[in-house]
Amino acid sequence: MPQVIKYNRVLSKFAVASDFLNQEEVDILLSIEKKLMFGKDQQNSKNKADIAIVTPNQETQWVFDKFSSVIGRINIDFFMYDIDGFDSFQFVKYKKGQDCGWHYDVDFAYMNWERKICASIILTDPEEYLGGELEVMSTADPEEVVPLKPALGDIVFYAPWMPARVSPVTSGIRRTLNTWVMGKRGC
Repeated sequence: MPQVIKYNRVLSKFAVASDFLNQEEVDILLSIEKKLMFGKDQQNSKNKADIAIVTPNQETQWVFDKFSSVIGRINIDFFMYDIDGFDSFQFVKYKKGQDCGWHYDVDFAYMNWERKICASIILTDPEEYLGGELEVMSTADPEEVVPLKPALGDIVFYAPWMPARVSPVTSGIRRTLNTWVMGKRGC
């Protein structure tokens, strides 16, 4: 059977969408932070951050709608996965001394759905904290780690099968909204 050229370019393993949120929208999310119940990550013992779940409601539906409107374009431009929806957001705070060690965001338990794309919306200006870089290992070579410290309001997207970590925060607080874009399991 003749081969079919599916893509005219090499697809990315991660992407950054600039200016997803403006300062006013970030301020709204930071005001919602005060109402959330934070705890520790129950699924990833390497994550030392404080985490709260953000579900769609009257105050938050706008950010779910806004994210939904951008993920299709990002998927087509960078990943080309079969996607259907995304999880609730996790509001994540890394304070001084907190980090998340190397991990995969793949859920190895069998489910009808699987994580296809990780997304992290940056809620803190990178000038307000030291450390806290998101590091993604885009190849099998641990020497080829890509450090990312995007601007306030940007979103970082990466594949969940890529090892990732957040380096220790040495001062300030790093805040993000994280989610996983899901799709039907292929096999």
